Amino acid sequence: MENKELISRVKEDDVKFISLQFSDVTGSVKSVDITTERLVTALEDGVWFDGSSVEGFARVQESDMRLVLDPETYAVLPWSPDEYRRARVFCDIYKPDGEPFEGDPRGVLKKVLKIIDEKGWVFNIGPSSCSRGMVLRISIPSPMMLEVILTFQLVMKQPWLEMN
Repeated sequence: MENKELISRVKEDDVKFISLQFSDVTGSVKSVDITTERLVTALEDGVWFDGSSVEGFARVQESDMRLVLDPETYAVLPWSPDEYRRARVFCDIYKPDGEPFEGDPRGVLKKVLKIIDEKGWVFNIGPSSCSRGMVLRISIPSPMMLEVILTFQLVMKQPWLEMN
C-alpha cells in the first residue's frame, strides 16, 4: 500500500489515533501513538523516540531512534470505540545515521528471511508446544539449518528455537 492510499484508508475508516507499533528485544509490543493529523509527516520523516526507554535498545548516550512506518501493516483495532477509533501500523527501527537498528526483532527477521531466500530455502514457521511452553519451530530443508537457527538465536538472544 502506498502512503497516499494509507492516508485515504485512514480517512475512510474515520480513525482518530494511530499506534505505531514495534517490539523490544524480549518480544513485548511497544507503541508510540499519534493523531491522524501527524500521519503525513510520520510517513515522510518517521517518528523519533527515546530508545533508552525501551528494554535492551540503547544507552542514554545513543538513544535517538526513528520509527519508519510500514503502510502494508495498517489495521483498524476493532475494539476501539467509534468516537476514538484507533488503528495500528507496524514500524521498522532505524538509527540516526539511517542504518537499521540491529536490535529490532522485525529487522532481524527480515535479514534472516533474505538469507533463506538467497540460499533457495523454503521457510515454514508455526507454533509448537513442549514442556517449556510455546516454542517457535522452524523447518528449513537444508544441512545449513543449524547455522540459520544459531544466527537467529544469537541475534534475538532467545534460546527457544527447536529444529525439525
